[in-house]
Amino acid sequence: MIDKKLEQETLQQKEERLRQWEQLEKCEREVLEELAPYGIKRIYNSKGRYPPDDFYALKFIIYFLDKPKELPKLEALLATCSDDDLLYKGTNALMWAADAELAYEKLLLLADRKDFIATHIMGREPDGRTVLHRYASRKFAPAEGVKLLLDWGADVNAIDDELWTPLHDAARSQNDSVYGELEKYGAVSTRNSSGDSPMTISERLYALDLW
Repeated sequence: MIDKKLEQETLQQKEERLRQWEQLEKCEREVLEELAPYGIKRIYNSKGRYPPDDFYALKFIIYFLDKPKELPKLEALLATCSDDDLLYKGTNALMWAADAELAYEKLLLLADRKDFIATHIMGREPDGRTVLHRYASRKFAPAEGVKLLLDWGADVNAIDDELWTPLHDAARSQNDSVYGELEKYGAVSTRNSSGDSPMTISERLYALDLW
């Protein structure tokens, strides 16, 4: 009886995984059709694939148009978007731009939307991360973006759900120029929920580089 129950549960689990896979495939096909005019043929993240709830064409376009020559195409698209188009499930276009290649340049494309910026610059993702966290996590983001975001109202010492600050993220991304700019504008070294300070993270990564 127990073996049958376990077998049935295993079958149900397999059916659920198959259902989720089919849903993912369907979402990918649909969004790739929307992305095709922009030359985007593949969407992926650090874990390999996005979950279905993350599929939003404009977010992917901001992420994956990652060459300087493509910025005019993105600028033209954004000009057709309403402020509501720049919001999706607790995130917003400021976050998407800050977390992308050419982050600084993409943020500048949103600079004229002053009301939108004022309303959403302090927005938080489900894990508590802010636009400045995202920007500081980009290894090659220029320091100028820090002042831009702070001028827009970002909190230099914002903490997420794991007590990470933008300074922690700059340390993890090994972006020394952003790290220095955050300190210049008042970033304070604190410990995250794992007990790590930004300097601890920097030292650990430096040691790994030496190894």
